[in-house]
Amino acid sequence: MSTTPPPQDPWAGSGSGEEPPPPPGGGYPPPPPSWQQPPPSGGYPPPPPAWQQPPGAYGTPGAGYEPPGVYGGTPGGTLAGWWLRVGATIIDGLVLIIPNYILRIAGGSVGGPLLSLILDAAYITLMLSRRGQTVGNMAVRTRVVDSRTGGPISGGKALGRWAAEFVLVILFFIPWVLDVLWPLWDRENQTLHDKMAGTVVLRDPY
Repeated sequence: MSTTPPPQDPWAGSGSGEEPPPPPGGGYPPPPPSWQQPPPSGGYPPPPPAWQQPPGAYGTPGAGYEPPGVYGGTPGGTLAGWWLRVGATIIDGLVLIIPNYILRIAGGSVGGPLLSLILDAAYITLMLSRRGQTVGNMAVRTRVVDSRTGGPISGGKALGRWAAEFVLVILFFIPWVLDVLWPLWDRENQTLHDKMAGTVVLRDPY
């Protein structure tokens, strides 16, 4: 029988409570991989690569500006309150009252109302499609935008929005009152004609 003792583990202790000798190479373990390393001093991690940064973050193009809108994933925008909307409607009525009066006199009992209706439709359609604001919106600093994209509305959508409100007006008193009061309890502060046209009114930050 061989009497050669088994090889001893160089890292094992002597059994007397002594710590094992340090590993070779200076006694320091290798550093952890980069994905396990703590953030640099200051407590803030480095910014992500540019292709991972959202618009307006870390000084990328668009910083300091967010497009209006609150729906469909579009950032930014604060819903306009009911009183701002009423104020804009009243101001627009004052803007159109004199031109409408002149057209009604010039057009007579038949042509006058028709010319007045065309003026109202043209005013709303052109103002909202070109700048998103009527004179009343500009006065109270609100803006009409697409509820899905948060961007400007087209001429067709602006005309449809006016037509939806006009239909509710000619359907007698109760539908029109409901349309006017609907933003008071609606989660998105929309009137009925906003919902029919797919628009929303936001406060203009500029």
